[in-house]
Amino acid sequence: MTRAGYGAVMACDMPEPIPVGAGKSNSPDLRPARTRMSSFGDDKDLADELPPNWDLRRFQDKAKSVLNEYFAALAVEDTVASAAELLAACPSEADELGVVAMKAALDRGKDAPSDIVRLLEGLSRSTSFDRAALVRSFEKIFCRVEDLKIDAPMAEKGILEILQGCIAARPPAGDSF
Repeated sequence: MTRAGYGAVMACDMPEPIPVGAGKSNSPDLRPARTRMSSFGDDKDLADELPPNWDLRRFQDKAKSVLNEYFAALAVEDTVASAAELLAACPSEADELGVVAMKAALDRGKDAPSDIVRLLEGLSRSTSFDRAALVRSFEKIFCRVEDLKIDAPMAEKGILEILQGCIAARPPAGDSF
């Protein structure tokens, strides 16, 4: 069974489905193509969306408000509590909180990257912001770096300072950062 001379068998060309249940296989040689858990997080959590009464703009505005308070006082624990409340309402947006935090740091002075690292470290201790959310935050921010450089020409340097700070702040054992 080939299509258009490519020699590949398409899923729609299969005469009948292969009887393999979730997490099971009929052959010891077969294993799942990918697992539910990766460094990006659990597939179930990644499929979650914002609650019906929220949209991305509203979440970002609330996150910016929390971050403005943080930069005014640099009170990590107070900001962690406010961010935890926000993430309790929108648990699927932890990575977006990280993106908004990094963008806010890029818009501020030279000390802002280290300030954001302290905040991210505090969030990870509170379990509101896990390692997978941090990985996704960096993925998103790196994808936007060219746009960020328009407003912040040193964006790459700032992002790398944040990344380096997160790596340096990570404890040798445990899953907090």
